[in-house]
Amino acid sequence: TTRTAAPLSHELIAGRDTVFPAAPNADSADLVSQRAAALNLPEQLTLGLSVDAIEEYIAALPADAVEQCNENRPTINGVRVPANADLNGYVNQWQIARRSEADGGKAYCETLFERGDPGVGVATVFVSWFLETPLATLVDALRQYLRLHPELPPDTKFWVCDFVIRQHGDDVKADVDRLGDCVRAVGHTVLLMEPFDNPMPLRRAYCIKEVFHTQASGARFEVVMSAEQQAAFEVALVDDFNSIAKKLSEVDVRKAECRNPKDTEQILGELEREVGLTECNKAVFGLLRGALAGQGRAALERMEPAERATSVLINHLGELLKEQGDLDGAEVLYREALEARRETLGDR
Repeated sequence: TTRTAAPLSHELIAGRDTVFPAAPNADSADLVSQRAAALNLPEQLTLGLSVDAIEEYIAALPADAVEQCNENRPTINGVRVPANADLNGYVNQWQIARRSEADGGKAYCETLFERGDPGVGVATVFVSWFLETPLATLVDALRQYLRLHPELPPDTKFWVCDFVIRQHGDDVKADVDRLGDCVRAVGHTVLLMEPFDNPMPLRRAYCIKEVFHTQASGARFEVVMSAEQQAAFEVALVDDFNSIAKKLSEVDVRKAECRNPKDTEQILGELEREVGLTECNKAVFGLLRGALAGQGRAALERMEPAERATSVLINHLGELLKEQGDLDGAEVLYREALEARRETLGDR
């Protein structure tokens, strides 16, 4: 499920010359710290939480956390933001902001790190997600990701915005302004694709920005889903591969939004200045297609040899690799499918 992004040319990312090579597996904390130092990124913005630590945090939230947040919903441009139906990222940000006031404005990870909590450490995976996603879905998806990647330690630290960015006072903007550098320092981004057939993060300007910086820096990129969505996605890979590819092709950076229109204007303006929205769209689309190819490869590898060679997925994936310019990879799959047909039908 892995794609190492080919960085955009320096002409397209003028002013952003720091492009780091990505390791085939998750980079070590030391490499992340080295990249952060080269970018002059504050230590607290390199931190992340283990999945266990995130679950412990959720379990300690008050039972009426959603109601508390909804009673204090902000008004933007004269319109009050919608009520939250679940314990999601927006509710979480509100809760953490209250904690931050008591902790001197520090981020949640920063506070835990100073206490020596083992659940926090240098992040080696950056999570790009839509804040309306329930925290339970986020945890499920990260658990699923670790199950699919047994090479990663179970206490892998994930960079999740709510916990890393300071959520109180003027420091919020200062941290958010370094979001692209956070992506570049971690060097490995996973996009929470929920639901798989209509992924909400691809409509959010912040997520598009994160995916762009993943592409521009040559970082590793993958998609991640909850167990339920992963199962449905793998069925669709076989039964409806073309519609998935078509859905991804509908990504349009220019239509991405934030809750606050000022944030939308700022992010899209930044992307337009750095690379141009058309080129940004191509970069994001390229990464998503690569991630789709990775998911297809992984699904093939989990099939029995006889089923694999005769599956329609092998042809779909071969066509996708051919379109991406991976002719050698496509040829291997086409030959495997051809040999299977010869064994079944002969040379007719």
